[in-house]
Amino acid sequence: DPDAGMGFSAVLRYRGQKMEFEPRLFRDINKMAVVFEVRWLEEECRNWIVKKIETVTDIEEMTFLFAECYFVLKNLGMGGYMNIFINQLERSDDTDIEIFVQLQKPRK
Repeated sequence: DPDAGMGFSAVLRYRGQKMEFEPRLFRDINKMAVVFEVRWLEEECRNWIVKKIETVTDIEEMTFLFAECYFVLKNLGMGGYMNIFINQLERSDDTDIEIFVQLQKPRK
């Protein structure tokens, strides 16, 4: 994704400043931070996704966050985001968990 490359180079210039990026760029920016071992950017990505997980308000966003956590687990071998996601689900209202689980089941 060309936007991700541009986003990655842009965020490198903002070290030490509050950083926001579009959710659709998170996966690529996080992946590049890990691959190129940009520790401060890895921490920014972690802070970004933790904040999103802790403040999720709807099922669509919850599904997006699950997909991102799963991508990091499967492709980067890092389970921390998934653990944070699951811990947040455990603290959520049972209805939220039930709806989310139902959405993840394969449709016939």
